[in-house]
Amino acid sequence: MDQLANRSFGPGFKDANWALLLFAVDPVHHHKGIGNALMKVTEEKAKHNNLSIVLETTTELNLLIYKRMGFEIKGEFTVVSPVGQSPVYQLIKTPRA
Repeated sequence: MDQLANRSFGPGFKDANWALLLFAVDPVHHHKGIGNALMKVTEEKAKHNNLSIVLETTTELNLLIYKRMGFEIKGEFTVVSPVGQSPVYQLIKTPRA
């Protein structure tokens, strides 16, 4: 995956910025603004450190949510395994002052 991230973001970019490895809200608490609040704090910290936020997701729903939050797709590929295949979307957001 690091090779694919390097191809999408550029060599070392993902490691030099805020890479969100896991970002989730318990389904019981969906549609309450918790995800937006958590992302706002993340964006403020990234902005303070002059960094971008990068993440990967595999679902169309998450892709739609992140796009609404201002993330842009930087790369897309398909992971193939013995049980099937799955799209992987690589996204970025650079918080602005």
